[in-house]
Amino acid sequence: MKIFKHSLLMLCIISMVFLISCKKDQKYYKRELTMKGYEMKAQPFFEELIIGDGRTEIIDLFLKAGFNPNVKNSSGRTPLTIAILNEHQRIIDMLLESDMKLVPLNDDGTSDIVLAAKKGMDDVVKKFLKSNIGKNTQDGKGNTPLMMAVKYERYSVIDLLMKVDPDIDLVNKEGETVLFYAIRNGMVNFFDDIIDKTKMLEHQNKKGDYPLSVAIDENQIYMVNRLIEKKVALEMKNSKDQTPLQQAMNYNMKELVSRLLDLGVNRMVEDERGYHTFWWALVEGYVDIMEKIIKMGQNIQEMWKDRVSPAGMAILRGSDVVLKKLLDMGAKKNEEMLNGQTLLTEAVGKELSKVKVLIEAGADINKKNKKGVSAFHRSIRLGKLDYSKYLIEHGADINSKDKTGACSLTDAIFKITTDNRISIIDFLLKNGADVNIVSQNDLTPLFFAILKDDFDTANKLFEKGADSNHLHEGKNLTPLSLAIKQNKKRFCNLFIEKKVYVDYQDDDYNSYLMLAIKASMPKLATTFCEMGVDVNHKNIEDEYPLAVAIENGQIDVAKKIISKSADLDVKNSYMENTPLMVAILNNQDDIAKLIIEKGCDLDIANSDEYTALMLALSNRNIEIAKKLIEKGANTKLKAFDDKTALDIAKDQGLKEIMPLLGK
Repeated sequence: MKIFKHSLLMLCIISMVFLISCKKDQKYYKRELTMKGYEMKAQPFFEELIIGDGRTEIIDLFLKAGFNPNVKNSSGRTPLTIAILNEHQRIIDMLLESDMKLVPLNDDGTSDIVLAAKKGMDDVVKKFLKSNIGKNTQDGKGNTPLMMAVKYERYSVIDLLMKVDPDIDLVNKEGETVLFYAIRNGMVNFFDDIIDKTKMLEHQNKKGDYPLSVAIDENQIYMVNRLIEKKVALEMKNSKDQTPLQQAMNYNMKELVSRLLDLGVNRMVEDERGYHTFWWALVEGYVDIMEKIIKMGQNIQEMWKDRVSPAGMAILRGSDVVLKKLLDMGAKKNEEMLNGQTLLTEAVGKELSKVKVLIEAGADINKKNKKGVSAFHRSIRLGKLDYSKYLIEHGADINSKDKTGACSLTDAIFKITTDNRISIIDFLLKNGADVNIVSQNDLTPLFFAILKDDFDTANKLFEKGADSNHLHEGKNLTPLSLAIKQNKKRFCNLFIEKKVYVDYQDDDYNSYLMLAIKASMPKLATTFCEMGVDVNHKNIEDEYPLAVAIENGQIDVAKKIISKSADLDVKNSYMENTPLMVAILNNQDDIAKLIIEKGCDLDIANSDEYTALMLALSNRNIEIAKKLIEKGANTKLKAFDDKTALDIAKDQGLKEIMPLLGK
């Protein structure tokens, strides 16, 4: 008994000595802190040390000096929380070794174990779990340690947590369970671990997404199939109001679409482009899925949005294989599309391979679209010579016209602007295009060559037998008259070489000669005189070639006309002047003298009853007046104002000629 009492006394003495030594130690460390400029109450300094450079020796002094490791800052955070956030591992270790109290949740809603799980700090997580604290703790956002470990792929933390059987069906404030994070990160093994345990396979988050929709979004095919095996709902809609089938179509997931169809989901839902599964398969070129849907009862002639048939869609956006399959299964090959094109004319605007599929399937090669344009004609307009060659080889009509009367040759000459225009024209001429075909506006190809100023093509047309005398009956227009009116001399000379008929008049009764004079083409006018054009032919305005040539100063032409027995006494519509009068009024003395010498009637009067002599005097042309008097012009005739030639001479002060005019 005495021994026991003695031992107990010794134990008490030792304890008191230890406590006294501890107090001395704390005082020592407090002095050390003071010497270094710190105070025990300096909580902000302590926080700054952790957040800043993590000066572990100072932190150690604080703890040894008796600083409370559970003290909280103004935000309600402990030193451990701050150390975790700033990833100061040594400080974390010191705090964990201290007598700090572990709490699952801080005042500000943060959680040390959740933060540690997010950062992958195994030791912190172990400390909490060993203390049986926090495995299902949810921070202010509702996140659990397991959620953060999975979200940030902290595999060692996941292993620690799974050993203590955490609740895998807890939901955070975004409405998500840990399963969502496992799917997004493609964590197949973890996914397999929990899929048979969770009761939240069809749980939707705040946005409306659920595990299957997320797995499809993330292209996690294995997870998608596992979820389907678990018989989750297949008609649920996600945050974008899409079913799994719609998602699969939008992501072009062929195998998933096929599987969902086999499972009997509603195939009439549409993808983002407005296609239900049949149209989706058609556009994407999935013939096997397309066939599957047709066997399910899909109408092969159904119109998409009342706008286009399956065959039409195959041409617009599908593949050759799809088009062939549709035609093989009975799709109409000669239908007219809503845009007015036939399948074949539409295909000409796409790929040659589609044209070939249609022709090989028996499509009518010459069927025209709504505007009367055949496939061949359209290929020419588009400048697609390889298409044109293929169509000609398979029986296309090279001379087919549209509803306006236009044909391939006239379009090639006048409308085509592609670099291969000449090659196309040569191809058409080589393959029998009609060079005299009457096209739109009653014009032949030769007219269009003139309008296009394409001299080489005009030559080629002549080589193939083009008719230079074709008459446009509505406008009395010939290729030559058009060339003259457009002042295209090269074409005119070409037509002259081809010996055109010169007996011609246009709507205004202008002869070739008159047209050439008015177009200021004197050489051509002279040529027409030599070719036998009627030099006395007047137009609708009672104009004669000779008078017009004189008015236009074309002296050589006028002389040539006179040499061809022109009527020198004809009157034009303006003032009823004769060629002589016109020459006098235009000061063309040489022509006036020539006409006088040729023996014209010198005393013919115009509408003012003026004779050539009176006009010469009025124009103060003494030389011509003398010539007229010399040739016997009557000097006694009176004009509308009763004036004689003498009166006019007096008015003009022409004294030298008065004696020749009598009294």
